[in-house]
Amino acid sequence: MGQLGISDVQNTDIGRRAIIVSPPEPPAEYLMSDPKDSIYIGRTAVYNVPFYWNFKKLTNPHIAITGITGSGKSVHYSTNVLIRQNGKIKQVKIGEFIDNLIMKYGGVKIDDCEGIENPDLEVYTFDSNLKGVWSKVLFAGRKEAPEYSYKFRTASGREIETTGDHNIVVLKNGLLSFIKGSEVSLNDYIPIPRIIRNENISSIDHLDLFEILAENKKLYVPVNQLYRWLDKKSIIYKADKKLIDKKLIPFNVFVSLLMSNASKINQAQIFSEKISHILVCSSNGKGKSLMPSKLFLSKEFARLLGYYVSEGMLYNGSVIISNTDKSILNDISSILNNLGNIKFKEIKKGNKAIGIRIYSLWLYSLFDSLVGSGSENKKVPEFLYSSPDWFVAEYLRAYYEGDGCVEKNAVTCSSKSKQLINDHSYLLLRFGIIGRIKAKSVRIKAKQNGTNIERICIYHNLIISGEGIKRFIQIGFVSELKQNKLHALINRVNSSSTNVDVIPEIGSIIKHIYSILRFRRTQTSYAISRTTRRPSREILNRIIKDIEERKDEIEGCKKDIEALKKLPAKDSLIAYVINTGKENPMYKRFGETWRRAKNNLVKTNYKTMTKIVELADYTDYNNILSEDELKSSFIKLFDLMNLSMQRYNQSLYDFCTGRHSTIAYQTLFEAAQYLIAEYNELYQKMKSAEHEIEFLKLLSDSDLFWDPIVSIEKVKSSDLYVYDLCVDNEVFLAGFGGLFVHNSYLIKTFLLRASLVWNANAIIIDWAGEYKPWVKQVNGMVVSLGRGSYLNLLDLGGMKPSDRTKQVIRSLEILTDIGQYPEQRRLIEEAIEKAYLNAGFKLSEKDQKDALGNPLRPPTLKDVQKNLEQLLETGTYEFPAELQNAIYKIKKFTLEGDDYFAEQSTIDLDKLLSSGLVDIDLSGLPDETFRALAALTILQFVKEKMRMEGWKPEKGIKLFVVLDEAWKISKDENSDAVMIVREGRKYQFALIVASQTPTDISEIIFSNVGTVIMLRLKYEKYLDYLQNSLRFSNYIRQQILGFGVGQAAISLAYEQTTPFSETFILKRIDGEEPIVDYFIDIISVLTEAQRRDETMPKSFPMERTAFKKRLREMGLNDQRVEELSTLIEKKAKHIDAIDFVIELERGGVNRKVITMFFRELGIDDSTIINIFTRVDQKKSGASDRELTQVTLE
Repeated sequence: MGQLGISDVQNTDIGRRAIIVSPPEPPAEYLMSDPKDSIYIGRTAVYNVPFYWNFKKLTNPHIAITGITGSGKSVHYSTNVLIRQNGKIKQVKIGEFIDNLIMKYGGVKIDDCEGIENPDLEVYTFDSNLKGVWSKVLFAGRKEAPEYSYKFRTASGREIETTGDHNIVVLKNGLLSFIKGSEVSLNDYIPIPRIIRNENISSIDHLDLFEILAENKKLYVPVNQLYRWLDKKSIIYKADKKLIDKKLIPFNVFVSLLMSNASKINQAQIFSEKISHILVCSSNGKGKSLMPSKLFLSKEFARLLGYYVSEGMLYNGSVIISNTDKSILNDISSILNNLGNIKFKEIKKGNKAIGIRIYSLWLYSLFDSLVGSGSENKKVPEFLYSSPDWFVAEYLRAYYEGDGCVEKNAVTCSSKSKQLINDHSYLLLRFGIIGRIKAKSVRIKAKQNGTNIERICIYHNLIISGEGIKRFIQIGFVSELKQNKLHALINRVNSSSTNVDVIPEIGSIIKHIYSILRFRRTQTSYAISRTTRRPSREILNRIIKDIEERKDEIEGCKKDIEALKKLPAKDSLIAYVINTGKENPMYKRFGETWRRAKNNLVKTNYKTMTKIVELADYTDYNNILSEDELKSSFIKLFDLMNLSMQRYNQSLYDFCTGRHSTIAYQTLFEAAQYLIAEYNELYQKMKSAEHEIEFLKLLSDSDLFWDPIVSIEKVKSSDLYVYDLCVDNEVFLAGFGGLFVHNSYLIKTFLLRASLVWNANAIIIDWAGEYKPWVKQVNGMVVSLGRGSYLNLLDLGGMKPSDRTKQVIRSLEILTDIGQYPEQRRLIEEAIEKAYLNAGFKLSEKDQKDALGNPLRPPTLKDVQKNLEQLLETGTYEFPAELQNAIYKIKKFTLEGDDYFAEQSTIDLDKLLSSGLVDIDLSGLPDETFRALAALTILQFVKEKMRMEGWKPEKGIKLFVVLDEAWKISKDENSDAVMIVREGRKYQFALIVASQTPTDISEIIFSNVGTVIMLRLKYEKYLDYLQNSLRFSNYIRQQILGFGVGQAAISLAYEQTTPFSETFILKRIDGEEPIVDYFIDIISVLTEAQRRDETMPKSFPMERTAFKKRLREMGLNDQRVEELSTLIEKKAKHIDAIDFVIELERGGVNRKVITMFFRELGIDDSTIINIFTRVDQKKSGASDRELTQVTLE
């Protein structure tokens, strides 16, 4: 974008309102701010001024973001893509397919890309739950190919060639990430589908041979067959008279004549019973046979097709299928007899049958059209992708009978056609079978000009092993011999094959969970945590089961802990007895012992204390444990938390195991307090690990198979264009063999920088769970609502019950139709108020407590439903139908399994507001209404909490709340999202509302937020919508239409009236790039044995922005942080642990803090000791050779 001239500065009129466009950008002083109190966004397009977002200059800190971010992610011309169009599935070459779309419909130009918007097709993707789904394509486009691209090959033989800026989906360090093609490394794991789900496809039941062979010129039709349909004059008029005179016309002409005379005959009749068969022959009239107009799918035809694809060839108008198995030849003969009127004969070599020759021109033409000829050129017929599973299974059964074999540990097939093997790998995914693809060179003897020669041919093998063999039984073989071999193989091979179908890169997660749950380390879990084994899905399920059982075990000890909490402190109990005047009964019962105990002159034992409790009638400690119960609880709890009682206190151990009969009460009390503290820590850590456990479950239950990259090749582009499909889920199935490739970073980068500048917390209300992987990657917290978690709709959050009731009713008005039924609305409102009153609340008071000073327990929606049902049961209400409808509306949220808002809250929203970066994942909720209700409830709670604190500009922004693609509440004028924006600066938090579609956000939001960020927009109606709200110029409008990656228009609402346009263009938003990791290397402190151990981690990663934040938390100033960051960047984002410690100590960081940081990364204590030892040696001037001798073995 070049510099603007004077002629570009003009006034434009839209809707009779003058729009100021001069000057093209706000003055520099309005754009720039102190970097320590603002967020850098990028540089302006005209004067190259750095723009720092400073909410203090604006009317409010709220932000609206709209448009499409990200672009430039493309694959090369011949990439295979599986698509679904009009309910039918087919595999296409992406380049040819998109080129044809553009040629047919004309393309729209978007920046450097041209293509078709909403082309009415779907591609196979995976969703936020890692399940395979079909997803709508939003844009199919192409752009000029770069000079180089990257070709990736996986261990299973899959291949994909992409541009360097195309994001590849990888599983790395236990996180699902998107990495630029240019940054992918060997042994990164990428997903391929475990199964292709074909729900909602329009399975075909027949082949339309007139349509398939409509362009065929080898088949001929006797002219007299047309006389039944058309008069002779019409035929002569439409056709070449020479053809008519020959009394034969090519089949393509025959079909064309029928179609062009559709006005004289009903087109449907062409495929009716009257023309169910047509006589066809060769150009000389020979080889006449009846061809059906429809060929209905059958198991027999599926097998014939499979036999041809594996062992067939086309020769002089006939089809030859080679096979020496008598049972197979008999099967082929039977199939041909059933097809009717087809001549064939066995081919013999001597007395042995070696195949069958079929004399059928139409079958010859059909196979040629569907499959092709020649072993190197065959492909799977396109219609198979939309055929029923039973037909595909029967086809594969016959194909494997010909080209397949049962080997020692696998079922394999081989072909010279790479495309055919690719096609079959896709078909096998229909049955959940993942085949591995390998190419091999084969020497073949041949003759050339009478001389014996050897040729090297490349064959492509498709190998099914492990679990795939078990699944292959649903396909099987035709012959009894191969079927028996298959059963023997299944009995012989371990179906779980743990070295193939594994879940990689999760050792650190399992290690962390096992550590915080204080597992006793089993051999399997230890091996996995050290990454010496990558667990199979079966083993991971066992690990998850162990983790769940461990959680149940911890939960089950709550009663023991509560019992220990009832043990009174000796001093408080004695003080109680004295103060309540009950000294005499004690003295009479215990005499001198009581006097001495009271004055701490003797060690009181447990039996004495229980008697004191009993005699003192100390009600706070009713039902105190017996001595035996206490011993049992101590043993159980020490064992639960993997603590050594003997190491903690030998006397306690002797008492609990019966070696001693008595022990000082104070020792028992202190042990109880120790266990309570340890249990509380364990319990809290268990809760904090929930998101990691859920992620393991997600991986275990996913539809993805993780395939390591074994080869990366930078290749010179040979195509004119590269191509891309933009889809909702951002990934689609593509490439040779089938793997997933990725298709934004503004909000994420903004939140990280806000955390650094203001130490601001952030809550992402995550509609589809798309932020989860990123939040985990930057050490944030994920809270999943919908998987055993609850958010009580009637929680007050410091509000009056009357105010909360109004909020709930307003939410229900937005999400249901109760606003149209005033009586139902009134009934529900009164039932909510009654629920609060029944729970002991006063409707007009805040922060209410019971007689003991404890907060009152709020009611739930189930109490509301109960109130309504009780009113119905009385039979006194005059409009029972209205009452029943009100109950029905509440019941939607109280039914078992859907009662996410009708139980006491398990999510502490108050804590989440100050928990750093938090992703509240709503994807587990059943539908849009539930997700919107959760979002509204969270917004209402946040708003009230922040309202209590009030607006204090000097404090910065305490919290950012992100609402992404929440159209149901972003566009409703009565929603809290709109209310928050309208009320501007009243709160100490900022709302970020984002949607790709501007019309999903209310105009009120665009008109009232302090900042609007507009990325690329494709539709004029969207620009009309925005321009009407923001009043920017037509120049800005045109720029938005042509935006590339990261370009944006910014519209600001300054607090002070300005004499210039507040909308301007950014060259590029800083941060529109993938997340970058820094690595701390420990190889220099490892022993020789550890260095040779391939499973031993040699580097520990941490995301760059989170790394810088952690350095600041450790005490480094900004200058030191940037110096250290620059040093790491120069060393390819790596730093040796020894040098890292030296740099930290120079900045004043002590070793205790450094040790804590290393432990967070997962570095064990012995390695940390080695690091510090080497640091001391290096500081003392030791040589490198001397340093290597101090490593601890």
